Amino acid sequence: MAGCDFGTAEQSGATLTIKTASFDSGVAYRDQHLLGAGFLDADTYPEIRFESSTVSYRAQDEVVVTGDLTVRGVTRPVEITWQMSGPVTDQYGADRVAFHGELPIKRSDFGITWSEMLNTGGAVLSDRLTIELDIEATPAAADAESHS
Repeated sequence: MAGCDFGTAEQSGATLTIKTASFDSGVAYRDQHLLGAGFLDADTYPEIRFESSTVSYRAQDEVVVTGDLTVRGVTRPVEITWQMSGPVTDQYGADRVAFHGELPIKRSDFGITWSEMLNTGGAVLSDRLTIELDIEATPAAADAESHS
């Protein structure tokens, strides 16, 4: 759920919930490994959650949202910079806005510590990764009316 007030950043906010099991890299074997206990542990932690605390507009098409990200039951403060496109009017007559955000994190900060070393001494997987998010938003009232 997200609220976006284009005139006043303080009136905006977001709660994002991602079903952990919905993760799909396009490679079934890798997904099975990443959803298992060594990584996301989808059976124990079925959701990844973000709750915003502040929103500010850096530019007309750039929004900075700070808040708490919870992965594997561990909550950490994060900042996501979003690029905004829109608003445009969709086929139902509702305003629609698209957001693209990137969130760099250290997986060890969230208790994801699995690692293997290569014969050459390097790690198979970096501790640092970037979560990419693409989201479309519509006003709640217009969204409910257009699909009734």
